[in-house]
Amino acid sequence: TEHAKFNKSLLSKLTKLMLAAEQAGMCVGIDVGKTCYVIVGKKIGAIYHVTQILKVRMKIDLSLTAQLLELINSVKARKVVVDAGPDFELVNNLKAKLGPRCNPCVYIPDVPKASAYYEVSTQDKTLDVVSAQRTKGFDSLVETANASKFLYPECPETHEFRTHLKGMKRVEVMNKDGELQARWQKVGTDHYMHALFYFKLACDILNAPNASDVVAAPAAIVGVQIGSRQQGRVAEGSTRNLVARYGVR
Repeated sequence: TEHAKFNKSLLSKLTKLMLAAEQAGMCVGIDVGKTCYVIVGKKIGAIYHVTQILKVRMKIDLSLTAQLLELINSVKARKVVVDAGPDFELVNNLKAKLGPRCNPCVYIPDVPKASAYYEVSTQDKTLDVVSAQRTKGFDSLVETANASKFLYPECPETHEFRTHLKGMKRVEVMNKDGELQARWQKVGTDHYMHALFYFKLACDILNAPNASDVVAAPAAIVGVQIGSRQQGRVAEGSTRNLVARYGVR
């Protein structure tokens, strides 16, 4: 019967498709800090294939920028999403080297009428900056993962990665209008969860049906939020001035 053995022709075809996909380049999500948490992989069909889960740490003889660029180039990355802070200098360096392949990401409150959980700016000052709706975005991440649409490698980081996925939980809080509102709250170490979100975001941007559908980032951003941390205003004239670089206010 047709179920008695594997279809060798199909196995060969799928293997060739996977090899071709790998050669075409990967997507990379990076949670930035003195230690950067990195997720590498790509979306094939409806499935997000994670191929690498790793940390990149500061070294005396090799900068984080140099290490990340070496990794990004080694996997022929087509799209990189990195949190826009707190290390603005690192993000500036990556953006300068990678150009439109790199999208700095800022979290924003949910926009109820928005059809997607993210928007990519096409304006000069905010070019390529992606504004991700925080609650809607993490809802999408967890819903997709729980629908068995992520494949993960077994690697030395597996245990820590899984621990970080417990670092945030969805809660409902009362807003100023007395209504219950959902949000994702930090309850532990969550770096890999953010890196996984940026990876999914990179895949979704790269595989968007029509790149011209993206619109400018909202102008009402007042800071850069990474997990539960808030990066406040950046002083005018600063060498790390996020306003000058990205138009984020």
